[in-house]
Amino acid sequence: VPPRTVRLRVDAAGYGPWTKSVTPRGAQRQDVVLMPEAFISGTTVAAAANVPIPWALVTVRTNGELVRELQSDEHGAFTVERISPGSYTVEARARGAKSHHPV
Repeated sequence: VPPRTVRLRVDAAGYGPWTKSVTPRGAQRQDVVLMPEAFISGTTVAAAANVPIPWALVTVRTNGELVRELQSDEHGAFTVERISPGSYTVEARARGAKSHHPV
């Protein structure tokens, strides 16, 4: 049976999750360093009118990989909790928008 890639994930209260894809080949050791958890919060706003966009679909990615999808509230506010510190790309789209361009 050829080796297959598996995804390791480590979670601990108060720390951001740690994930890594590995292809096991015999005995292997993987050290893990957990960082205190972080969060991202903001408000979805239409750039042209500078008004909040309620119920917008918010997508969060790191290195092109999906981290989380969520919806802003009735005031356009959103919070992404329990993430590892780092750089993220956040995009929001108005609900029902047909455009491929984020707001």
